[in-house]
Amino acid sequence: MEYIELDTAFSTADADDPAIKKDGPDLFVEFTDWREERVVVRFIDADMFCWQQIEDGFSEAPDRVYEVKGSVWVKQVQPYEPEMKHYKVCFNASYYALDILAVSYELGQSI
Repeated sequence: MEYIELDTAFSTADADDPAIKKDGPDLFVEFTDWREERVVVRFIDADMFCWQQIEDGFSEAPDRVYEVKGSVWVKQVQPYEPEMKHYKVCFNASYYALDILAVSYELGQSI
């Protein structure tokens, strides 16, 4: 797998654990960033997600957002949903990551 760092309009550096809510086809992730500002990210048409500790051996920065290329998740759904992408949202304060399979993401409104 390859991790491509995304240039997002938000930062997960020093962010607290997020509130995660599935609403219809979308997944909303809300957290407080290092500036003490609330951030809400909407993942559009989210099929799968997993909140887990960042894996041993993960060599990327643990406070960034990545697109995971060569993901098993994407390979499984690609024949049926070719627009899906695997996102990895890392939270260094807790050393946990949220992996999400979704079409895209955008900044949203409060959950």
